[in-house]
Amino acid sequence: MENDARKTVSVRERKLIRRTKILLIVIAAAGLITCLSGPRLVERLMNRRSPVLTGAPRYWGMLLGGILCAFLLFRLLYVCYRMLSRIEKGRVLTHANVAALDDISFCCIGAAVLTGLMGCLCLLSLLAICLSAVFMTVILRVLRHAFAMAVHQTDQGLAR
Repeated sequence: MENDARKTVSVRERKLIRRTKILLIVIAAAGLITCLSGPRLVERLMNRRSPVLTGAPRYWGMLLGGILCAFLLFRLLYVCYRMLSRIEKGRVLTHANVAALDDISFCCIGAAVLTGLMGCLCLLSLLAICLSAVFMTVILRVLRHAFAMAVHQTDQGLAR
């Protein structure tokens, strides 16, 4: 059965999926480098004006917020990689992919909340990232609902 499903995914699509997987790995490597240089990055940002916090609370707020955002990033990348692996095998309209979209949107809204807090308290420019994450969450939720409906309709078709 899985071989039949794999044949339904074109060679071109498999190449594009592999490229996307490579991109996810590159993003993970960049995220790891960013994490390792986190304290230095925060020190460089400390020179900019702060809306509320200053000194050590601002430094630790930005550093801990960055660590939490990194956790969300790595979770998102892992879930995306697994979802792409299922799609590559021809398993597109599945409950697992709907759950993956839920998880990915949770990561985006988590990043929006964190960057929103950090933007309001530590560095105003982080509010642009917050708005981007909110926008992505809306798109992901719409896709998630479309996937869920398609899975439901597929399940109904199989039950008949």
